[in-house]
Amino acid sequence: MFKTIGVRGNLLLSFIGISGFAVLTTGAAIYSFLVFQTLLDRITEQRMPISLAAQELSYRVERSLARTPALLSATLPDERSQSWERISFEIETIDELLLLLNSQGFVSDALDLLQNSLGLFRTNLFTLYTLVGERIELGERKQLILGQLRKSQDEIIGILNSWITSTTNNVQRLHSTVEDDNISFEDRSLAEKGLINALTLSTSLQKTLQSITEIYGFLFAISAAETQEDIDLFELRMQWSLDLLTTLSAAVEQQLSVLILAEIERFELFALGETNIPSLRSQEITLISSGESLKQQNISLSDELTKAVEVIVTDSKREISQATFQASDVRKKTSIILIFIASMSLASSIMIVWLYVGRNLITRLTALSSSMLAIADGNLRAPVPEPSGSDEIG
Repeated sequence: MFKTIGVRGNLLLSFIGISGFAVLTTGAAIYSFLVFQTLLDRITEQRMPISLAAQELSYRVERSLARTPALLSATLPDERSQSWERISFEIETIDELLLLLNSQGFVSDALDLLQNSLGLFRTNLFTLYTLVGERIELGERKQLILGQLRKSQDEIIGILNSWITSTTNNVQRLHSTVEDDNISFEDRSLAEKGLINALTLSTSLQKTLQSITEIYGFLFAISAAETQEDIDLFELRMQWSLDLLTTLSAAVEQQLSVLILAEIERFELFALGETNIPSLRSQEITLISSGESLKQQNISLSDELTKAVEVIVTDSKREISQATFQASDVRKKTSIILIFIASMSLASSIMIVWLYVGRNLITRLTALSSSMLAIADGNLRAPVPEPSGSDEIG
């Protein structure tokens, strides 16, 4: 074949062959780059965003959980609103991150668990926000009633103290009269009778003041009770004091009896009325307990979310590791192919230069050149090489 197509054809075929190796090398490199690009896109556009979004989502859930105590402890509507604004921002960010995870087409049981847990977590936060609002409203109503209770306490204690002071002065005056040796028997008898009545009234006033003070103390204690058991205990003690006050009202003079009965009626309004203090505090405790329960539920949900995120991140890391391994494997195989093709190209070049150019073309041309130079020098007997080959040189 090399003898029929000539030197130009042979060299052209040789260059085409060498160029073919270059084309193969380029093709292998392009294929390697495409595989690398596919794997890199898989890592950077899918797995990495999923992993980062999942970790950011877990962080946002923890931030929402960390802001929950501030919401629970809010005592004013403004404090509640400010706390909720911070939590709402975290919820919006969580929803955006969850949407990003869904848009990436990531399908796994962990993602389903994450969505379900986040839905319940969000619902609990909204419920908690509502409970805090109800608690603040109850607290405001309770404070209004406590203000009325303090005013009532100040009024009745002021009346009783004035009455006790007046009675004490009367006792002292009558005691001095009784001890006076210059008064008549009739006047001393009247003074002794008045002293006995004054002492009886003073004792009744002291007992009334003590019972009323105890009842007010129990009402204030109920308003700050920590448990329903404490409320029940304070109510029982308050009822004892009310019973004692009722018994006392039947044994004192009419004026004090009327005052005691009026005060008992007022106590019943604070203790048994439509918006009584024990009832308000019970509702408050229930709301606080519900809030704490929701908080604990969210803590448990946060643990579940963290586990789900760990699964998602682990899956992403595993796929990233697989993609990295595949890229490394392609790189190794491509390197071997490129080295093989380059070696073949180099070997072909050496074979063409050595076998065809060197041993065929250069050898014949050198022999012809030597004979021609000898003839040119006058050696007409110099041998001329035998024609070989059918190419241009032959």
